[in-house]
Parts: sequence; structure tokens; C-alpha cells
Amino acid sequence: MANVIRNAVAGLMSAALIALSLPVTALADADHQVKEEDLVFSKNYSITCVNSGDYYHYVIDLPTSGKVNFVISKVPKDKDNVKGYAWCEDSNRSRLFTEFGWEEGDWSHTYNLLAGQYDLYLSADGTYHGKNVAYSFCVEYTPSNETKSESQLEKNNSYTTATTYKSGTVKGHLGFNDDKDIYKYKVTKSGYTTITFTPGFGSTYFDFTNSDGDVKYGEYSVQFGKNVYKYFTPKGTYYLTINRGSDEKAGTYNLSMSTSALKSVKIKSLKKYKKGKKRGFKVTYSKTTSCDGYQVCYSLKKNCKSGNKYKNVYSKSTGSKTVTGLKKNKKYYVRVRSFKEFNGKKYYSSWSSIKTVTVK
Repeated sequence: MANVIRNAVAGLMSAALIALSLPVTALADADHQVKEEDLVFSKNYSITCVNSGDYYHYVIDLPTSGKVNFVISKVPKDKDNVKGYAWCEDSNRSRLFTEFGWEEGDWSHTYNLLAGQYDLYLSADGTYHGKNVAYSFCVEYTPSNETKSESQLEKNNSYTTATTYKSGTVKGHLGFNDDKDIYKYKVTKSGYTTITFTPGFGSTYFDFTNSDGDVKYGEYSVQFGKNVYKYFTPKGTYYLTINRGSDEKAGTYNLSMSTSALKSVKIKSLKKYKKGKKRGFKVTYSKTTSCDGYQVCYSLKKNCKSGNKYKNVYSKSTGSKTVTGLKKNKKYYVRVRSFKEFNGKKYYSSWSSIKTVTVK
């Protein structure tokens, strides 16, 4: 976009010089094109259209994605029903925008565009009656300063070209001709993924789904500023799709993602238990609010490598479990972990360290 505007500005300047040095009748060719030039950003140009159909053509080359502000000033009075207009095309000759009829005074409009080459055309519209139509023109460019250029991101608009997210804050950009950005994210341990999304523009939306399609989250009215979302995410590969929504909802954004594994617990105490004919042990452990319950594993084998038995606690607020019906004068190896139920499956934290108890 920066290149496109730079070419357009340069083109405007060259056209102005030619307009001053050549006879009026020589300005327009058979197609009414006055001049094709490379635009130079932040330069002021004077445009003069002599014949109906005259237009100026500027080639804009944007080295990176960014914000382009088109400023038109000193538009002539509309006494002859004369108005200025402009249109812009990408390298595929697709029309990106058309602005008609700015009137007396000043006019400006801002577009967020991807890196690339563009063609900008300016003219005037109306009944000329042999009078020149002149106004001033300038293009200002502000780079988006994306973490990576759009060419490096390969226009990350599909799962196959998604940008792999690893760590830190990514600064991205959604342009007038870029309706989405997709990031690929790997969750190595089941847990909670936190997405911090800070758009610098109006409301937008995104969806977050795994490659199997059975885990889906969506936020459909993300507002300007810092927004933080936390989701439970089983181990797997995920895709975050940020959608522009409309032409007005474009600009830069900051994005960061991180995942914390399900929180493990610690055994606080492990004591033998006997009440009447019932014998076993009572284990007390730390609690966590990020789970749905706990699982106790006990075994006669050291390190719980075989012969394991399990007892589930279906309450995150319960911090102990009594196990009975065990063999007398036997040493048991005990460990505990938390679990989360999601889509009909249990997902577990890592185990606590193993402690031993001898049942009498």
C-alpha cells in the first residue's frame, strides 16, 4: 500500500509540472489520461482537468501494510456542477474503492491496505464549459508495523497458510482488502488457553477451533481496546480466525495467547483409617477451582506402575477422600490428580508425588 501511495503522490507531482509547462490542448491523450506517475507520500500536488474525461494515474507501491489517508483540498466551487472523484485498483485490476463528488472545501478518507502495488486515478465530473477544474491532492502513509510483513505471513487467510503462533505479542493488521487473519496454535497439555486481543478499531469478531472441529469458541462483538478470554482447551492444534467484518472495521491489533495446564494438587496428609470392620486410608489434598473434581490412585506396587485402582471425587470443593475395604498390614502407594469434564470426556492434570500408608 505504501508503494501504491508513494507512486500515486509522485504521479500527482509530475502531472502538475506537465500541466504548467505544456499547452492546455496537449495535456490529454486520446484516452484523456494526463500522466502516469509514481506517487510520493506526504507531497502536495495541484491537479488540473481541462477536458471532460481527463484523469491522473498514480502508481502506489506499499512496502508493508498500513494506513493510507487521502486528502483533497481547495475543491472548486460547485457553480458549474463540477465535482472531483477518485478510484483505486489493486494489481489484479479489482476496484477497491470509488469516491465520488467531494465538494467545495476539503475532503479526506482513510483506508487500511495490505502491502502491494495499486493504481490510483483522480479526475473531475460535471459540465466544464471550457473551464479548467483544479484542486490539491496529498496522500499520507502510516505503516502498520506488523510483527511480520504480509508477504512473510503469506496473506494468512486460510488454514494452510495460517501463521504459526509461538509466544509473545503479535502486532497484526486487517486491511480494506484483507478480511481475515488466521493463526495456528498448538496446545501441548490440556488446560486453559488465554487469548488477549486488543483491536485498534471498532467491533470485530473471531472464532477459535481445533483441527478436529469438535472444540469451538467464538466472540462476536469484540470492542476496541484490551479484551481477555479464557477457554478450556484439550491437547491439540487450534486455529484462531480474526475477521474484519466490514470495510470500516479495519486497522492494527495486538494478539497474545498462552496455555496453562490443568493445575495439579498436592497431598497434604495421608493417614490410615479404621472404623469398626472398615479399614483403609484417608487422603487430604490441596484444592483448585479450575477443575470439576479429583481422582485418587492407589496401588500395592511401588510407583503405581501396575495394579492401580481409582476413586473419583466429583466436587472441586471437596479436599479429602476416604478409601476402605483394603487388605490388612499392607503398604499402599497413593497419588492424586485433578480432572476437567469436557464434551463427555475427562481430562487430567499431572499426578501429585506418591506417598505411602500402611493399613493396619
